[in-house]
Amino acid sequence: MNNDKTKILLVCEDGQPSLNAVAGTMQSAINGSHEVKLRLASEVSIQEVLAADCYLFGVGKADSAAWTELRRLFRGINLAGRQAAFFAGDIRESALLRDAFKDAGLVVSDPDLLVKKGADASVWVRGALAGT
Repeated sequence: MNNDKTKILLVCEDGQPSLNAVAGTMQSAINGSHEVKLRLASEVSIQEVLAADCYLFGVGKADSAAWTELRRLFRGINLAGRQAAFFAGDIRESALLRDAFKDAGLVVSDPDLLVKKGADASVWVRGALAGT
């Protein structure tokens, strides 16, 4: 019997306290059923990307310098079939980053979570990870 937990890389844009708070809520909601690593976008290593089965991205501004290295990496890496989901303060920003990451072949869950007062991140993240 295989008891391996799904490895989730939860990536938050640097300098976005509201997104970091939501990411903390998500991490608490899924940490027992999944292995979750929470990182700032500027600190993510290629080893962490390759080790993960699933990705959650918290986006403030898609053109932020924090995403520069991940944008470059996701243009030249094959992550086909791995699941990803996005949460953001503005859906247009998550759409831009989603587009920038499309060459990696991620399977993206819909809809993105719009981070606003009253949004239930713990419910959303469980839905986004259904099947993992």
